[in-house]
Amino acid sequence: MFQLTNKVTIGGFILAGVVSVEIESGWEMLTDTCKITLPAKIRHQGKFVNLAESRLINKGDSVKVELGYNNDNEVLFEGFVDNIEAGSPVTVLCQDWMWLLKREPQNLSYKAVTLKQLLKDTLPSGVELQAVDVSLGQFRLTKATAAMALEELKKAYYLHSWFRGNKLYAGLAYWPETSKTHIFRFQSNIIDDGTELTFKSAEETKIKVRAVSMKPDNSKIELELGDPEGEERTLHFYNLERADLEKAANEEIARLRYDGYSGSFLTFGKPTVQHGDVVVIQDPQYGREGRYFVKQVQTAFGGSGYRQTIHLDRKA
Repeated sequence: MFQLTNKVTIGGFILAGVVSVEIESGWEMLTDTCKITLPAKIRHQGKFVNLAESRLINKGDSVKVELGYNNDNEVLFEGFVDNIEAGSPVTVLCQDWMWLLKREPQNLSYKAVTLKQLLKDTLPSGVELQAVDVSLGQFRLTKATAAMALEELKKAYYLHSWFRGNKLYAGLAYWPETSKTHIFRFQSNIIDDGTELTFKSAEETKIKVRAVSMKPDNSKIELELGDPEGEERTLHFYNLERADLEKAANEEIARLRYDGYSGSFLTFGKPTVQHGDVVVIQDPQYGREGRYFVKQVQTAFGGSGYRQTIHLDRKA
């Protein structure tokens, strides 16, 4: 029999009796979030205290959430308390390590800078970094936090950034070193009543690609190819001329038109899936099998069980 277990550490306190936990995590989000619901009163130093009035939990406290079955818990979230909503029960709203990057505005001005150098100059202590080695050319922001700089890089250069623990991955949506592969099967560990998967053939799939080439002088070449009414994807490349950019975009369109699933599906809490992982979806009834990248995971833990909603990206 599977019993739900958890270990939630906030500041110096370990709280095993949570009401519920909700986590949203994805590489498109910049900031992962966690909502922890706690009883209004908890036992502290041998007596029950009102959590909202006790000041045991404060904004800025470190947070670590471990969830699982039968004490086989895994770390699902690390970050900091962003807000506390008093009530019965008490809600603690948290953000991942991106919370630290939103604290101190800086003036940034470079005639030429690489992504790695920019982030090394702006990140607070305690943050580890893994970044692609790409030149940004001229770069300037006024009164901007490190998080604002990352948001600007996402908009202007299509460079995605996200945290895993205290390590910032900057530049790519998917890093091989963080990726694990999990197998899911219909009539087994895919929960049918929570599944929003659709299967389409390559002929049915409509794709519109917006391709952008960033030049060393910070100028851009932009193209739109594919189906005008199709699902839009934005691709970024560095220092490609127009002909090469068009060729790369057409190759990506051909790769994105495939026989396979799109959408999301509901599954149990194990195996634990994180964005950037690869899921293998098997459907014995129709003899289908495919590998897909995961772009987002929503986790819900509480009285209704332990569930994950897995959102698929393109085929892996």
